[in-house]
Amino acid sequence: MNKNIQNLSIVLVIMFFALIISTSIIQVFYYSDYWNNTWNPRSVYDTINVDRGKIFASDGTTIIAQSTETDTKVKNIKFQRSYPFGSLYSSVTGFYSIVNKSESGLESSFNDVLSGKYENAKPSSIIKNLIEPQKTGYNLITTLDHNLQTTADTAIGNYQGSIVILDADDGSILSMVSKPDYDPNLLASINGTTAGAEYSKLVMDESGKNPDPNSRLLNKATSKLYPPGSTFKTIISLTALKNDYKPDSILEAPDQLTLSNSSSVLHNFNNKACSASKTITLQEALNVSCNTAFSILGTKLGSEKVKEVAEDFGYNKPIVIDDNKNFLEKFAKNLLPSSSSGFSTNTVASVFPDIASDDRLELASIGQGDVRVTPLQNALTAAMIANGGKNIKPHFVSSITDSQMKTQTEFNYDTGLDLGSSKYSQLKEIMTEIVQKTPAYSSFKINGMTIGAKTGTAQTGNSDIPLAWVIGFANVDSNNSGSKASSGAGSGSGSYSGRNLAFALVVENGTETSTGANVAIPIMQKILGSLV
Repeated sequence: MNKNIQNLSIVLVIMFFALIISTSIIQVFYYSDYWNNTWNPRSVYDTINVDRGKIFASDGTTIIAQSTETDTKVKNIKFQRSYPFGSLYSSVTGFYSIVNKSESGLESSFNDVLSGKYENAKPSSIIKNLIEPQKTGYNLITTLDHNLQTTADTAIGNYQGSIVILDADDGSILSMVSKPDYDPNLLASINGTTAGAEYSKLVMDESGKNPDPNSRLLNKATSKLYPPGSTFKTIISLTALKNDYKPDSILEAPDQLTLSNSSSVLHNFNNKACSASKTITLQEALNVSCNTAFSILGTKLGSEKVKEVAEDFGYNKPIVIDDNKNFLEKFAKNLLPSSSSGFSTNTVASVFPDIASDDRLELASIGQGDVRVTPLQNALTAAMIANGGKNIKPHFVSSITDSQMKTQTEFNYDTGLDLGSSKYSQLKEIMTEIVQKTPAYSSFKINGMTIGAKTGTAQTGNSDIPLAWVIGFANVDSNNSGSKASSGAGSGSGSYSGRNLAFALVVENGTETSTGANVAIPIMQKILGSLV
């Protein structure tokens, strides 16, 4: 009998330790899988009881997203997300919806920080959180300038399109607007009927039966591809400068051009001649935006060389926003094994494809045909021209604080590949001279500010109304005592004096006579003029 009891005891001990080991493996290695499982109600209960962190503008005091307490009798939900400025920041913050179990924008990419999950995921905190679960998330301090964002939103008015303004030296995104926008407060409602109806309205087309490819939830600045029109001539110009052309190199500039292997005829703007001599310098060709000259130039340079320079600017790969490896290295060990956020946002890649035929390259060289770009990419193109070839990392978030506003981490965004050469400076000088000498850019002559720019008017093929573009850079004179103070912290504190800004603006719904000069420049002038 004693022998049987002894054997039974050994079996029970083995089973006990097997249970402990099995449970530990699940807790440590499969924690995230079980936690994120849609059938696990505890993750939902945990979410609705967390006072999610705030999102601030760059001044660290202007709240652009926060959680507020609700009537706890409503579905036991203690907190509801709210957005004090309504649609103003929707393209950046996105929305957070408990009812729809969905989120977007910073609410999604930094979800684990805002909800306090990265603290919960620390091995040392597992026991603590079993006893007293995390109730408060962490705050984000963004790079967004509230005054600039408000001005940009007002300036674009009822137009549809997008605006991006960033620091050309460090990649801080100072303003990002996508129109039409939406009110994230309606999606954040804890009333299931209200939130569900609003979500359906935003994601479905007018018939209510099919997904809307132009949903207001789409951030056009990062996720919509457009023909760049003549703004792409900046890339053709840099390709030429890198291949032994000079600003005064002579180019062919016929009044019209029959596309290769085609009967289609390419005209210059308004069917006008670029030059009476049918030749033009590279600098003057960019100045008057001569279509025929750039189509011929692009073909002579060849698809491979143009593609190489376009990819140096960022084409053909997604731009990663908030790509901070230092942060990831520091906190990765504290994150859930398969963190749902990752703290960065991938955008839609701009496109310059392999082009086999001359006629397609002739069109691509003037920003038509197969080439496509996002407004963010066009702003980064302008930034690289402004900073001499430095490939900056765009970002929204500058630091993270706890609920007492004590800084937990500050972001130091490393610059990417520095492609600096005198060729970028040459192109910068050409674009600056365009503003100084071309009547169509006259409203960009702002006292106390030096601006370089290139407009574009692009045909979409879907409408008789062209896209109206302007991209460029602006530097507020360092001795300009009248420079407006930014509402930012860190690199944005004090004033805009001496700062290098880059911008891109596109308008979709003008008229049949819309151009970058008569639609896009006046909007951008109002925004830049507010800084001095």
